[in-house]
Amino acid sequence: MARATRADLAALWELEQSAFLGDRISPQSWSRLIASRSAHVTVARGSGEERLLGATVLLQRARSSVTRLYSLAVAPSARGRGLAIRLLASAIQQTRGIGAAVLRLETRVDNHAAQRLFVRHGFTPLGRRPAYYEDGADALLYEKSLEF
Repeated sequence: MARATRADLAALWELEQSAFLGDRISPQSWSRLIASRSAHVTVARGSGEERLLGATVLLQRARSSVTRLYSLAVAPSARGRGLAIRLLASAIQQTRGIGAAVLRLETRVDNHAAQRLFVRHGFTPLGRRPAYYEDGADALLYEKSLEF
């Protein structure tokens, strides 16, 4: 895992297009996220590979104890190999490292694999946001307390 740089912009857009059918982060937004002090963009590559296999985006407001896992993307070719688990573990570690007490996220109501992943790693359901995604799908909200 490594922090994303501007050199990763094209690869992040390519990953976004392959990982999600809609609600994609635009190239302009990727550029802003990488430059932002309140965003932490992490990328994962295969050994010796330039293309990205996965990425996460964490958003942290100043003086807030809550961090948001804004995105966790895994390339279809890398699924089923534990990369989502490693990306999530890295996001949790980063969140603790910046001093946040809570990590929150949203996931599509029909993304059962993501829901299982989050519950297995200690996230608890918080609620539901109707018509959250551009296609009208609801989002399920999850939260993980990072206090010991």
